[in-house]
Amino acid sequence: MGARAYILVVAVCAIWLAARAATQPIGFDFDEPAHLGTIAEIREFGGLAPADRFPEIIVNPRTVEPRFHMFPPLPYLAVAGVTAAAQTDPTAAGVLGIGRAFSALMALLAVVSAGLAVRNLQEPGSTWNVPAIVSLGLALTPGLHSMGASVTASTWALAAVGLICAATTWAVRRQWSLGATVAVVAVAAFAVAARASAYPVLILIPLAMLASRLPLRAAVARLAAVVVVVVLANGWWMVRNALVTGDLLGADVYLSTVADVAACNIARESQEWCREATGPWPAWTLLTSTDIAWVFLSRMLVRRTWIDSLTIALWIGMVVLPSVAVLIHRVRRGITRPLTSFPLLMAAVGIGTALLAFALAVNLSAQMGWSIYARDAFIALIPLVVAVAYLADLRHDRLRTLCFGSGLAFAAAANAGFMLAVLP
Repeated sequence: MGARAYILVVAVCAIWLAARAATQPIGFDFDEPAHLGTIAEIREFGGLAPADRFPEIIVNPRTVEPRFHMFPPLPYLAVAGVTAAAQTDPTAAGVLGIGRAFSALMALLAVVSAGLAVRNLQEPGSTWNVPAIVSLGLALTPGLHSMGASVTASTWALAAVGLICAATTWAVRRQWSLGATVAVVAVAAFAVAARASAYPVLILIPLAMLASRLPLRAAVARLAAVVVVVVLANGWWMVRNALVTGDLLGADVYLSTVADVAACNIARESQEWCREATGPWPAWTLLTSTDIAWVFLSRMLVRRTWIDSLTIALWIGMVVLPSVAVLIHRVRRGITRPLTSFPLLMAAVGIGTALLAFALAVNLSAQMGWSIYARDAFIALIPLVVAVAYLADLRHDRLRTLCFGSGLAFAAAANAGFMLAVLP
Protein backbone atom coordinates (compact mmCIF):
# COMPACT_ATOMS: atom_id res chain seq x y z
CA MET A 1 0.00 0.00 0.00
CA GLY A 2 1.26 3.44 -0.96
CA ALA A 3 0.66 6.91 0.45
CA ARG A 4 -2.32 7.50 -1.84
CA ALA A 5 -4.05 4.36 -0.62
CA TYR A 6 -3.46 5.48 2.97
CA ILE A 7 -5.08 8.82 2.18
CA LEU A 8 -8.08 6.86 0.90
CA VAL A 9 -8.21 4.95 4.21
CA VAL A 10 -8.14 8.27 6.07
CA ALA A 11 -11.03 9.51 3.91
CA VAL A 12 -13.03 6.38 4.80
CA CYS A 13 -12.30 6.98 8.49
CA ALA A 14 -13.42 10.60 8.16
CA ILE A 15 -16.70 9.62 6.49
CA TRP A 16 -17.33 6.95 9.12
CA LEU A 17 -16.66 9.27 12.06
CA ALA A 18 -18.78 12.04 10.54
CA ALA A 19 -21.66 9.63 9.95
CA ARG A 20 -21.46 8.38 13.54
CA ALA A 21 -21.47 11.94 14.89
CA ALA A 22 -24.49 12.82 12.76
CA THR A 23 -26.56 9.76 13.67
CA GLN A 24 -25.77 9.02 17.33
CA PRO A 25 -28.91 9.51 19.45
CA ILE A 26 -29.00 12.66 21.55
CA GLY A 27 -28.11 11.89 25.13
CA PHE A 28 -26.59 8.49 24.33
CA ASP A 29 -23.36 9.65 25.97
CA PHE A 30 -24.13 9.97 29.66
CA ASP A 31 -22.35 13.32 30.14
CA GLU A 32 -22.99 14.99 26.77
CA PRO A 33 -25.70 17.26 28.30
CA ALA A 34 -23.16 18.36 30.93
CA HIS A 35 -20.63 19.39 28.28
CA LEU A 36 -23.33 21.19 26.30
CA GLY A 37 -24.43 22.95 29.48
CA THR A 38 -20.86 24.11 30.10
CA ILE A 39 -20.68 25.58 26.59
CA ALA A 40 -24.05 27.31 27.02
CA GLU A 41 -22.93 28.88 30.30
CA ILE A 42 -19.70 30.13 28.75
CA ARG A 43 -21.82 31.75 26.06
CA GLU A 44 -24.01 33.24 28.77
CA PHE A 45 -21.04 34.65 30.71
CA GLY A 46 -19.24 35.81 27.58
CA GLY A 47 -16.14 33.91 28.74
CA LEU A 48 -14.98 31.81 31.65
CA ALA A 49 -17.24 31.43 34.67
CA PRO A 50 -16.81 34.20 37.28
CA ALA A 51 -14.82 33.25 40.36
CA ASP A 52 -17.70 34.09 42.70
CA ARG A 53 -19.83 31.36 41.10
CA PHE A 54 -17.62 28.55 42.42
CA PRO A 55 -18.14 25.92 43.74
CA GLU A 56 -21.93 26.12 43.24
CA ILE A 57 -21.59 26.28 39.45
CA ILE A 58 -19.95 22.85 39.36
CA VAL A 59 -23.39 21.23 39.61
CA ASN A 60 -26.52 22.62 37.99
CA PRO A 61 -29.11 22.65 40.82
CA ARG A 62 -32.08 22.20 38.48
CA THR A 63 -30.86 19.21 36.48
CA VAL A 64 -28.25 17.90 38.95
CA GLU A 65 -25.80 17.80 36.04
CA PRO A 66 -22.10 18.55 36.49
CA ARG A 67 -20.33 21.40 34.75
CA PHE A 68 -16.69 21.50 33.67
CA HIS A 69 -15.66 25.10 34.24
CA MET A 70 -12.69 24.03 36.35
CA PHE A 71 -11.16 21.89 33.57
CA PRO A 72 -8.88 23.14 30.74
CA PRO A 73 -11.07 25.60 28.85
CA LEU A 74 -9.86 25.24 25.26
CA PRO A 75 -12.50 22.70 24.07
CA TYR A 76 -15.37 24.72 25.54
CA LEU A 77 -14.04 28.10 24.44
CA ALA A 78 -13.51 26.80 20.90
CA VAL A 79 -17.05 25.46 20.52
CA ALA A 80 -18.55 28.48 22.27
CA GLY A 81 -16.59 30.84 20.04
CA VAL A 82 -17.62 29.12 16.81
CA THR A 83 -21.29 28.90 17.82
CA ALA A 84 -21.27 32.55 18.89
CA ALA A 85 -19.70 33.59 15.57
CA ALA A 86 -22.37 31.57 13.77
CA GLN A 87 -25.01 33.31 15.94
CA THR A 88 -26.37 29.95 17.05
CA ASP A 89 -28.77 29.93 19.98
CA PRO A 90 -26.83 28.39 22.91
CA THR A 91 -29.71 25.99 23.57
CA ALA A 92 -30.34 25.08 19.93
CA ALA A 93 -29.46 21.88 18.12
CA GLY A 94 -26.83 23.78 16.15
CA VAL A 95 -24.55 23.79 19.19
CA LEU A 96 -24.87 20.01 19.37
CA GLY A 97 -23.93 19.72 15.69
CA ILE A 98 -20.91 22.01 15.94
CA GLY A 99 -19.74 20.36 19.16
CA ARG A 100 -19.97 16.90 17.61
CA ALA A 101 -18.16 18.16 14.50
CA PHE A 102 -15.26 19.21 16.73
CA SER A 103 -15.28 15.82 18.46
CA ALA A 104 -15.31 13.93 15.17
CA LEU A 105 -12.41 16.07 13.94
CA MET A 106 -10.44 15.31 17.11
CA ALA A 107 -11.14 11.59 16.75
CA LEU A 108 -9.91 11.75 13.15
CA LEU A 109 -6.77 13.56 14.28
CA ALA A 110 -6.17 10.78 16.79
CA VAL A 111 -6.45 7.90 14.30
CA VAL A 112 -4.34 9.69 11.68
CA SER A 113 -1.70 10.67 14.23
CA ALA A 114 -1.45 7.08 15.47
CA GLY A 115 -0.96 5.87 11.91
CA LEU A 116 1.70 8.51 11.22
CA ALA A 117 3.47 7.62 14.48
CA VAL A 118 3.79 4.02 13.30
CA ARG A 119 5.04 5.28 9.94
CA ASN A 120 7.69 7.41 11.65
CA LEU A 121 9.01 4.35 13.49
CA GLN A 122 9.22 2.19 10.37
CA GLU A 123 12.28 1.82 8.20
CA PRO A 124 12.49 4.02 5.08
CA GLY A 125 10.81 2.35 2.13
CA SER A 126 8.24 0.45 4.21
CA THR A 127 4.70 0.22 2.92
CA TRP A 128 1.76 2.05 4.46
CA ASN A 129 -0.03 -1.21 5.29
CA VAL A 130 0.57 -1.13 9.04
CA PRO A 131 -0.29 2.59 9.50
CA ALA A 132 -3.50 1.98 7.53
CA ILE A 133 -4.46 -0.98 9.74
CA VAL A 134 -3.78 1.07 12.89
CA SER A 135 -5.86 4.04 11.72
CA LEU A 136 -8.75 1.93 10.46
CA GLY A 137 -8.71 -0.40 13.46
CA LEU A 138 -8.84 2.51 15.92
CA ALA A 139 -11.61 4.21 13.94
CA LEU A 140 -13.66 1.02 14.15
CA THR A 141 -13.18 0.57 17.89
CA PRO A 142 -16.42 1.56 19.66
CA GLY A 143 -14.48 3.26 22.45
CA LEU A 144 -13.15 5.77 19.93
CA HIS A 145 -15.97 6.35 17.47
CA SER A 146 -18.65 6.66 20.14
CA MET A 147 -16.47 9.18 21.95
CA GLY A 148 -16.02 11.08 18.68
CA ALA A 149 -19.77 11.08 18.11
CA SER A 150 -20.60 13.05 21.25
CA VAL A 151 -19.83 16.49 22.62
CA THR A 152 -17.02 15.81 25.09
CA ALA A 153 -13.60 17.24 25.86
CA SER A 154 -12.22 13.70 26.10
CA THR A 155 -11.81 13.60 22.32
CA TRP A 156 -9.45 16.55 22.64
CA ALA A 157 -7.31 14.47 25.00
CA LEU A 158 -7.50 11.60 22.51
CA ALA A 159 -6.22 13.88 19.74
CA ALA A 160 -3.54 15.32 22.02
CA VAL A 161 -2.16 11.88 22.90
CA GLY A 162 -2.13 10.83 19.24
CA LEU A 163 -0.38 14.06 18.24
CA ILE A 164 2.23 13.62 20.99
CA CYS A 165 2.95 10.11 19.67
CA ALA A 166 3.29 11.40 16.10
CA ALA A 167 5.44 14.40 17.05
CA THR A 168 7.82 12.51 19.34
CA THR A 169 8.34 9.64 16.87
CA TRP A 170 9.04 12.21 14.16
CA ALA A 171 11.50 13.98 16.45
CA VAL A 172 13.32 10.68 17.07
CA ARG A 173 13.38 9.96 13.35
CA ARG A 174 14.69 13.46 12.51
CA GLN A 175 17.13 13.55 15.44
CA TRP A 176 15.28 16.49 16.97
CA SER A 177 15.68 18.86 14.06
CA LEU A 178 14.32 22.38 14.41
CA GLY A 179 11.06 21.51 12.65
CA ALA A 180 10.53 18.38 14.74
CA THR A 181 11.26 20.30 17.94
CA VAL A 182 8.73 22.98 17.00
CA ALA A 183 6.13 20.26 16.35
CA VAL A 184 6.74 18.67 19.77
CA VAL A 185 6.51 22.04 21.52
CA ALA A 186 3.25 22.85 19.69
CA VAL A 187 1.52 19.57 20.50
CA ALA A 188 2.63 19.80 24.14
CA ALA A 189 0.96 23.20 24.40
CA PHE A 190 -2.17 21.79 22.78
CA ALA A 191 -2.21 18.85 25.20
CA VAL A 192 -2.07 20.94 28.37
CA ALA A 193 -4.78 23.25 27.04
CA ALA A 194 -7.04 20.39 25.96
CA ARG A 195 -7.58 17.95 28.82
CA ALA A 196 -5.77 16.93 32.00
CA SER A 197 -6.09 13.23 31.13
CA ALA A 198 -3.51 13.81 28.37
CA TYR A 199 -0.88 15.14 30.78
CA PRO A 200 0.75 11.80 31.78
CA VAL A 201 1.63 11.02 28.15
CA LEU A 202 3.83 14.13 28.06
CA ILE A 203 6.47 11.85 29.61
CA LEU A 204 7.07 10.66 26.03
CA ILE A 205 8.90 13.93 25.32
CA PRO A 206 11.89 13.38 27.65
CA LEU A 207 11.84 9.67 26.82
CA ALA A 208 12.12 10.51 23.12
CA MET A 209 15.18 12.60 23.95
CA LEU A 210 16.62 9.67 25.90
CA ALA A 211 16.01 7.32 22.98
CA SER A 212 17.66 9.81 20.61
CA ARG A 213 20.70 10.07 22.90
CA LEU A 214 20.58 13.84 22.78
CA PRO A 215 23.45 15.64 24.50
CA LEU A 216 22.44 16.95 27.90
CA ARG A 217 22.64 20.60 26.86
CA ALA A 218 20.47 20.03 23.78
CA ALA A 219 17.89 18.05 25.79
CA VAL A 220 17.70 20.70 28.51
CA ALA A 221 17.25 23.45 25.92
CA ARG A 222 14.39 21.61 24.24
CA LEU A 223 12.71 20.74 27.53
CA ALA A 224 12.98 24.37 28.56
CA ALA A 225 11.27 25.42 25.33
CA VAL A 226 8.46 22.95 26.03
CA VAL A 227 8.02 24.23 29.58
CA VAL A 228 8.02 27.89 28.52
CA VAL A 229 5.42 27.40 25.79
CA VAL A 230 3.25 25.21 28.03
CA VAL A 231 3.30 27.85 30.76
CA LEU A 232 2.45 30.59 28.27
CA ALA A 233 -0.35 28.51 26.75
CA ASN A 234 -2.03 27.31 29.91
CA GLY A 235 -0.23 28.56 32.98
CA TRP A 236 -2.75 31.35 33.42
CA TRP A 237 -5.53 28.77 33.73
CA MET A 238 -3.67 26.82 36.40
CA VAL A 239 -3.03 30.01 38.39
CA ARG A 240 -6.70 30.96 38.05
CA ASN A 241 -7.75 27.48 39.18
CA ALA A 242 -5.48 27.64 42.20
CA LEU A 243 -6.98 30.98 43.20
CA VAL A 244 -10.59 29.98 42.52
CA THR A 245 -10.79 26.31 43.50
CA GLY A 246 -7.69 25.78 45.63
CA ASP A 247 -5.77 23.40 43.37
CA LEU A 248 -4.08 23.69 39.98
CA LEU A 249 -6.28 21.20 38.10
CA GLY A 250 -9.56 21.82 39.91
CA ALA A 251 -10.05 18.08 40.32
CA ASP A 252 -10.58 17.98 44.07
CA VAL A 253 -13.47 20.43 44.18
CA TYR A 254 -15.06 18.81 41.14
CA LEU A 255 -14.92 15.25 42.45
CA SER A 256 -16.07 16.12 45.94
CA THR A 257 -18.95 18.29 44.74
CA VAL A 258 -20.23 15.88 42.11
CA ALA A 259 -19.86 12.84 44.37
CA ASP A 260 -21.98 14.54 47.01
CA VAL A 261 -24.97 14.77 44.67
CA ALA A 262 -24.38 11.61 42.58
CA ALA A 263 -24.89 13.71 39.49
CA CYS A 264 -25.30 10.90 36.99
CA ASN A 265 -26.13 7.21 36.79
CA ILE A 266 -22.49 6.16 36.77
CA ALA A 267 -21.86 8.14 39.96
CA ARG A 268 -24.83 6.46 41.64
CA GLU A 269 -23.61 3.08 40.49
CA SER A 270 -20.16 3.84 41.87
CA GLN A 271 -21.65 4.79 45.20
CA GLU A 272 -23.32 1.38 45.32
CA TRP A 273 -19.93 -0.21 44.75
CA CYS A 274 -18.48 2.03 47.44
CA ARG A 275 -20.63 0.31 50.06
CA GLU A 276 -18.67 -2.88 49.35
CA ALA A 277 -15.31 -1.12 49.72
CA THR A 278 -14.53 -1.69 53.39
CA GLY A 279 -11.47 -2.45 55.46
CA PRO A 280 -8.01 -0.88 55.59
CA TRP A 281 -7.54 -1.26 51.81
CA PRO A 282 -10.92 -0.26 50.32
CA ALA A 283 -9.68 -0.20 46.74
CA TRP A 284 -8.48 -3.81 47.02
CA THR A 285 -11.78 -4.84 48.59
CA LEU A 286 -13.59 -3.20 45.71
CA LEU A 287 -11.60 -5.22 43.18
CA THR A 288 -12.07 -8.53 44.97
CA SER A 289 -15.72 -8.25 46.05
CA THR A 290 -17.40 -6.59 43.05
CA ASP A 291 -17.38 -6.75 39.26
CA ILE A 292 -15.83 -3.31 38.98
CA ALA A 293 -12.85 -4.48 36.88
CA TRP A 294 -15.08 -6.18 34.32
CA VAL A 295 -17.31 -3.15 34.05
CA PHE A 296 -14.33 -0.83 33.74
CA LEU A 297 -12.79 -2.87 30.93
CA SER A 298 -16.12 -3.20 29.14
CA ARG A 299 -16.58 0.54 29.19
CA MET A 300 -13.07 1.03 27.93
CA LEU A 301 -13.96 -1.02 24.88
CA VAL A 302 -17.47 0.15 24.09
CA ARG A 303 -17.70 3.59 25.76
CA ARG A 304 -21.04 2.75 27.30
CA THR A 305 -22.51 0.76 30.17
CA TRP A 306 -22.36 -2.62 28.49
CA ILE A 307 -21.30 -5.36 30.90
CA ASP A 308 -20.47 -8.33 28.72
CA SER A 309 -17.86 -10.91 29.67
CA LEU A 310 -17.66 -12.07 26.04
CA THR A 311 -16.29 -8.66 25.10
CA ILE A 312 -13.56 -9.00 27.70
CA ALA A 313 -12.74 -12.51 26.52
CA LEU A 314 -12.40 -11.24 22.96
CA TRP A 315 -10.18 -8.39 24.11
CA ILE A 316 -7.86 -10.63 26.13
CA GLY A 317 -7.72 -13.51 23.68
CA MET A 318 -7.56 -11.57 20.43
CA VAL A 319 -5.63 -8.45 21.34
CA VAL A 320 -3.85 -8.53 24.68
CA LEU A 321 -2.25 -11.97 24.47
CA PRO A 322 -1.04 -11.61 20.86
CA SER A 323 0.36 -8.18 21.69
CA VAL A 324 2.28 -9.55 24.67
CA ALA A 325 3.58 -12.42 22.51
CA VAL A 326 4.78 -9.95 19.90
CA LEU A 327 6.55 -7.81 22.49
CA ILE A 328 8.30 -10.81 24.08
CA HIS A 329 9.27 -12.19 20.69
CA ARG A 330 10.65 -8.86 19.52
CA VAL A 331 12.68 -8.33 22.67
CA ARG A 332 14.11 -11.86 22.48
CA ARG A 333 15.05 -11.51 18.81
CA GLY A 334 16.47 -8.05 19.23
CA ILE A 335 18.15 -8.51 22.59
CA THR A 336 21.08 -6.44 21.38
CA ARG A 337 18.73 -3.51 20.92
CA PRO A 338 18.86 -1.22 23.97
CA LEU A 339 15.82 -1.24 26.22
CA THR A 340 15.79 2.55 25.81
CA SER A 341 14.61 2.18 22.19
CA PHE A 342 11.64 4.46 21.73
CA PRO A 343 9.01 1.83 20.75
CA LEU A 344 9.67 -0.13 23.95
CA LEU A 345 9.50 3.08 25.99
CA MET A 346 6.20 3.95 24.29
CA ALA A 347 4.79 0.53 25.16
CA ALA A 348 5.81 1.00 28.78
CA VAL A 349 4.20 4.44 28.87
CA GLY A 350 0.95 3.12 27.38
CA ILE A 351 0.73 0.29 29.89
CA GLY A 352 1.79 2.44 32.82
CA THR A 353 -0.57 5.36 32.20
CA ALA A 354 -3.52 3.04 31.53
CA LEU A 355 -2.85 1.19 34.79
CA LEU A 356 -2.52 4.52 36.57
CA ALA A 357 -5.90 5.65 35.23
CA PHE A 358 -7.46 2.36 36.32
CA ALA A 359 -5.91 2.56 39.79
CA LEU A 360 -7.07 6.14 40.27
CA ALA A 361 -10.59 5.27 39.15
CA VAL A 362 -10.83 2.32 41.54
CA ASN A 363 -9.36 4.35 44.40
CA LEU A 364 -11.79 7.22 43.81
CA SER A 365 -14.68 4.80 43.77
CA ALA A 366 -13.49 3.21 46.98
CA GLN A 367 -12.98 6.51 48.76
CA MET A 368 -15.74 8.70 47.32
CA GLY A 369 -18.10 6.64 45.22
CA TRP A 370 -16.95 8.42 42.07
CA SER A 371 -16.52 7.35 39.30
CA ILE A 372 -15.97 4.38 37.04
CA TYR A 373 -15.72 5.08 33.37
CA ALA A 374 -12.85 4.14 31.15
CA ARG A 375 -12.15 6.95 28.74
CA ASP A 376 -8.90 7.95 30.39
CA ALA A 377 -7.53 4.41 30.33
CA PHE A 378 -8.59 3.98 26.71
CA ILE A 379 -6.90 7.25 25.72
CA ALA A 380 -3.72 6.26 27.53
CA LEU A 381 -3.46 3.05 25.49
CA ILE A 382 -2.79 4.87 22.20
CA PRO A 383 1.03 4.79 22.67
CA LEU A 384 0.80 1.04 23.32
CA VAL A 385 -1.18 0.57 20.09
CA VAL A 386 1.50 2.48 18.17
CA ALA A 387 4.37 0.57 19.77
CA VAL A 388 2.85 -2.88 19.32
CA ALA A 389 1.96 -2.12 15.70
CA TYR A 390 5.57 -1.25 14.99
CA LEU A 391 7.10 -4.05 17.03
CA ALA A 392 4.81 -6.57 15.35
CA ASP A 393 5.92 -5.47 11.89
CA LEU A 394 8.19 -8.48 11.43
CA ARG A 395 8.46 -9.52 7.82
CA HIS A 396 7.59 -13.18 7.15
CA ASP A 397 6.61 -13.64 10.79
CA ARG A 398 3.38 -15.35 11.83
CA LEU A 399 3.10 -13.14 14.89
CA ARG A 400 2.48 -10.15 12.67
CA THR A 401 -0.45 -11.90 11.03
CA LEU A 402 -1.74 -13.09 14.40
CA CYS A 403 -1.54 -9.65 16.02
CA PHE A 404 -3.10 -7.63 13.23
CA GLY A 405 -5.57 -10.27 12.17
CA SER A 406 -6.83 -10.72 15.73
CA GLY A 407 -6.86 -6.99 16.32
CA LEU A 408 -9.03 -6.31 13.29
CA ALA A 409 -11.23 -9.31 14.11
CA PHE A 410 -11.77 -7.90 17.57
CA ALA A 411 -12.54 -4.43 16.20
CA ALA A 412 -15.07 -5.94 13.79
CA ALA A 413 -16.71 -8.14 16.44
CA ALA A 414 -16.91 -5.45 19.12
CA ASN A 415 -18.12 -2.92 16.59
CA ALA A 416 -20.87 -5.21 15.32
CA GLY A 417 -22.02 -5.92 18.86
CA PHE A 418 -21.97 -2.27 19.74
CA MET A 419 -23.93 -1.14 16.69
CA LEU A 420 -26.54 -3.89 17.02
CA ALA A 421 -26.96 -4.23 20.79
CA VAL A 422 -25.80 -1.02 22.44
CA LEU A 423 -26.33 1.95 20.16
CA PRO A 424 -30.07 1.40 19.54
